[in-house]
Amino acid sequence: MERLCCEESLLKIEMLREKMVSTALLYGFNHPLVLEYSQKIDEKHNEFLTKQKKRIVFQTKIKENVLP
Repeated sequence: MERLCCEESLLKIEMLREKMVSTALLYGFNHPLVLEYSQKIDEKHNEFLTKQKKRIVFQTKIKENVLP
């Protein structure tokens, strides 16, 4: 389940990246749509990293047996 969620997040980021690149090639790199895609990629990437960090902290607590 976790792995699937991770893969879905990465797939969404990749799809946004492809849209951003194709839009940039069509309209130019400073077009508002390109910047919007870039911001969405940043948001999704930050969400992904936050989830990964929480997962790692949780796994560490399990290994150290420090869960409440």
